[in-house]
Order: sequence, then structure tokens, then C-alpha cells
Amino acid sequence: MVVVLALLTARQTRAYANNEALWRHTLARNPAAVMAWLNLGDTLTHAGRYDEAMANYRHALALRPDDAPAWNDLGNLLVIVGRPAEALPCFEHSLALRPDSAEAHSNLGNALRDLGRGAEAVAQFRRALEIVPDYSAAHNNLGIQLAEAGRHAEAAMHFESALRTKPSDAKTRENLTRALRRHGTTLLTAERWKEATVAFQRAVQLSPDAAALHAALAVALAKSDRLDESLPAFEAALRLDPKSAEVRDNYGQVLAALGCRREALEQMEEAARLRREAPR
Repeated sequence: MVVVLALLTARQTRAYANNEALWRHTLARNPAAVMAWLNLGDTLTHAGRYDEAMANYRHALALRPDDAPAWNDLGNLLVIVGRPAEALPCFEHSLALRPDSAEAHSNLGNALRDLGRGAEAVAQFRRALEIVPDYSAAHNNLGIQLAEAGRHAEAAMHFESALRTKPSDAKTRENLTRALRRHGTTLLTAERWKEATVAFQRAVQLSPDAAALHAALAVALAKSDRLDESLPAFEAALRLDPKSAEVRDNYGQVLAALGCRREALEQMEEAARLRREAPR
């Protein structure tokens, strides 16, 4: 009996060695298990095996055509592989079955954005956030669309909201940095730079390891006539990214304006050296 049990345990261990083996083992025993077809499709999608994943989603829908998440998964995969027009009816099926799916609304927004239908995409992202206000992916997706429309300040607010839910998301931090910097380039008056400083300070609190955010905060403080306060932000940016010639140039200009000529010259000379040695 012990030997038999040991052999059975070994067989089960091999079958469950990874997710793909688990779901294939399940389907071998129960080919009508829709959830197993969907989970196998999800596993294959994450492995980049898109054609196989799509076949699994379609098979699951053949077994259960009223499965709203399955329609959403198929639509999302079609967006991933660059077929957003084909994805639209999938999301429409999903939402007809489950109209309160924030995920399907957000994914539909991605498909619409890829088709150049920006206003409709924004409406879908906003609908997703009405359903789930702290939905990180929808905030990030809406921020991307707003940034593409040149509405960088609004975009930054949504990237910040996304980071509150997922503070370690590097891509969202990158999106926030880019939006804030582009927003900053549109500011002309000291008063508007003061407004931007508040946003940069919030962003730095959310992403304290982002050199570009410290650099952007430093510039905003300097543009707001707060030269002394900008120095720690410049120093933080250079601790995180010591090879940034742009930051050293800006730091040097602020030091010169404060009368620290020797330190300013050191920063500007280092910036010039970094530019000379930068690969072309």
C-alpha cells in the first residue's frame, strides 16, 4: 500500500509541476471543464503562446457561450496581438452579459484607443472607474489616453491614483514622470510653476527612487523662485542618476544664481564630460 501511494503521489506531483501541466491534466480527466480551458488560455497568454491561448478561449466559449469573462479574455488577447477591431464584439458580448465589469470596460477602452477612437476610449475608462474607483489599470489607461491628448496634468492625477493602489508598478511611475515633465514644459509663469511643484512633490512621495521626478521637482522649485529649496531635490536626483548631464547643467545654473560659482563650474564641467563620453 505504501508503494502504491508513493507512486500515485509521484504521478500527481508531475501533473501539477506547473500551471500548464495542471490544467492539461484536469482537461484530460474532464474535457468539459470550461474554467480549466480558460485557465490554460491565461497560462499560455502569459507565456506568449498567443495562438494556442486563443484556441483555448474559443473552445471554452463553444462550451459556454454566455461566459462573460471568457469573452473579455478573448478580446484582451486580440488587443495584445494587434487586432483591436476584432476585439470590439468580444467586449460587447462580455458587457452585454455583465455590464458592471470594470475590467471589460477598461479593456474595451484599450481597443478603442488602438483604433484611434480616443474620446470613446476615455468614456470607457471613466465608466470602469465609476464601477471600481481604485482600479489601478483603468487609472493608468485613462492617464495614457489623456497624455496622448496633451492633457498632461489630468494624466498625472490618474497615474498618481494608480500608484496609490500599486506603488511598485515601474511602468506607471514612468508614465507619471513623463506626464509631469511634459506638463512642466507648458508652464510659463512662476505662479503656474508653483502649482506644478505641488504635483511633483506628491509624485516624489509616491516614487522616492525615481531620479527624473526629483529632477523635475528641482526645476519646478527653481522656476518658482525657490532656489535654495531646489538644491536637495537636485542632489537627490544625482544620487539616483549621477550620469545625468541635464540635471548637472540645471543644478549648475541654480548654484551660479546663488553665487556658488566654484560648485556651479564643477557641475557644468562634469555635465560637459558626460556629454562627450556619451555613446552616439
